[in-house]
Amino acid sequence: MVRLNQSYGLETPISNDYPLPVISRRAPTVNDRNYIAGQLWLDQENSQFYLLGSVNAASANWLPTGRDALQSGSAASPTTTLTLNARVGRATFTGFTTASAASEEFTINNSFATAGMAILATVNNTGNGAMGLDSIETGTAGTMIINTTNNAGVPLSGDIVITWWIL
Repeated sequence: MVRLNQSYGLETPISNDYPLPVISRRAPTVNDRNYIAGQLWLDQENSQFYLLGSVNAASANWLPTGRDALQSGSAASPTTTLTLNARVGRATFTGFTTASAASEEFTINNSFATAGMAILATVNNTGNGAMGLDSIETGTAGTMIINTTNNAGVPLSGDIVITWWIL
């Protein structure tokens, strides 16, 4: 059950407001449902915080927060696919020479990317060119397809950096 922390108020001397973080030696699971949305959980074994995003009678959705919530990786041209399982991430595709007005399609395999999920993304590049984000699709379950175009009048010569946040 949720333990409540107390705070002082104007009309009542003490009110029970804030749930204390759960401190455990493990990460939360879908079966840790006896908490309210917004509950913090500290896994002391791995120095990782989690936030309870939603809960129902069948399962709890615990979201990792902090340094381990972000995952990053890179792949060298001509590879256009990476596997990065995180709600927040950064994929760097190095050494691309995309022609002016040409398109590139990148695939990020991600277990959080499912149909109906809101995905915010940006596309940037280093060097010449100006890669722009055309669209994001969720392909088969666990796949994000990012379509880009070089919007500059010169060929791209550098790295393409895609960042995302899955809500």
